[in-house]
Amino acid sequence: MKRSNFFQLGLFLLINLFRLSSYSETGVTDKTITIGQSAAFSGPNAALGNAMKSGAMAYFKKTNSAGGVNGRLINFISRDDIYEPEKSVENTFKLIDVDKVFFLFGYVGTPTIKVAVPL
Repeated sequence: MKRSNFFQLGLFLLINLFRLSSYSETGVTDKTITIGQSAAFSGPNAALGNAMKSGAMAYFKKTNSAGGVNGRLINFISRDDIYEPEKSVENTFKLIDVDKVFFLFGYVGTPTIKVAVPL
């Protein structure tokens, strides 16, 4: 095989490797980006969590209706932690391990965020 053919083959493999790796990010597919949230949607601090979720959902809806982010629609998963640190930990693990989110967003309150950050 000629030297130029090796170069072309190498370039072809390199380009396709980068193309494949762009879809290997957890929570990102060619059609969606999955974002996770744990916040109080019930209990005495529900107003905080519900306000955060409503605002986020309005923005994500607007973004999705405009075609998403680089053609990917936002899939937003919210879990109720009742403003309890233990429930925040449980939800965070589920969002990461079960729901396979790309990133975590919109946590509400110091006690629940404090335990989630190290995870």
